[in-house]
Amino acid sequence: MVDFKRQELFNLVWSMPLSAIAKQHGLRDTTIAKACEENDVPRPAPGYWERQRYGKFDLKPDLNNTRFRPDDLVTIKKHPGPLRLVSDMDSQHDRIPDLVRRLIDAGCNPVAVSNYYCLEEPDQPEQARNVMQILADFGPRDHLRGEIVEYLGRIGRVLDL
Repeated sequence: MVDFKRQELFNLVWSMPLSAIAKQHGLRDTTIAKACEENDVPRPAPGYWERQRYGKFDLKPDLNNTRFRPDDLVTIKKHPGPLRLVSDMDSQHDRIPDLVRRLIDAGCNPVAVSNYYCLEEPDQPEQARNVMQILADFGPRDHLRGEIVEYLGRIGRVLDL
């Protein structure tokens, strides 16, 4: 278990992405997000860190202390499952071009749409199963959304709205 005061947790979630906090403390980012929700600790909206990377800063809200005090303790339980090593995550980043190529070869049409990406489902059931297997083999990719979108943009796979 990891203990934070609410104010400390608030400062932490606004200083780095949940995925980085999770790696640092041996937690799951979803567990941290749930603890924030349960303890009225606001956290950055999806895409916050990507926008910040490009110089667009969202306003940081105040910590609302009507239900809980800033020094109340927030206990986050460690998840018993295996955690991926940082080197595994780094190697996933290097595999993005291969992932995109394999998806295209399997009949999927990955495209960047604004700050997100879409995967068009193939028409044939066998192709759809193949795409699902490719995605399962690659592993979690939510933390790579920005990099995948950037790569799709570089290779011209963008859907303009």
